[in-house]
Amino acid sequence: MLESHGVQLFSWSVLALAVILSGFAGVLLGAWLMTRTEQWNLKREHYSRVLRSLSDLRMLIGKLQRRETRIGKGHIALLEKSFADHERAAAGSAVVLGEDAVEVLEELEAQWRKVKGTGDSDVMVAEGFRVVSDSYRRLLAASRSDLGLTKVSRK
Repeated sequence: MLESHGVQLFSWSVLALAVILSGFAGVLLGAWLMTRTEQWNLKREHYSRVLRSLSDLRMLIGKLQRRETRIGKGHIALLEKSFADHERAAAGSAVVLGEDAVEVLEELEAQWRKVKGTGDSDVMVAEGFRVVSDSYRRLLAASRSDLGLTKVSRK
């Protein structure tokens, strides 16, 4: 009889241990999934912020392109300030963005310096629009890839 109590006690101990271990595994899995979800949301927020910044910059340059009057120093100062605002947004986001996205942003900065270096406001506007538009398109593709999103085709 003592032997059967020992076997039962052992069986109950094994069962209790199995329940505890499966509960612990569930907690670990839940924490891992939560961390992944939080990381994804953080990346999405930062990609959205940088893409909005590029979009705003592109809209400003587009408005400057459509001006019928000559582009003055005030317009260029506004453009430079807007680009500096974008650079701040991008710099703060570089920590969580994927490597492809960071590469796009670094190339944009280098190309912008070249465009700005011409000193010609018409070139700054025309080339600036091309550079920003291309960077926006490439960053959008990098963000979709990094976030695991697929492009929805429009029919």
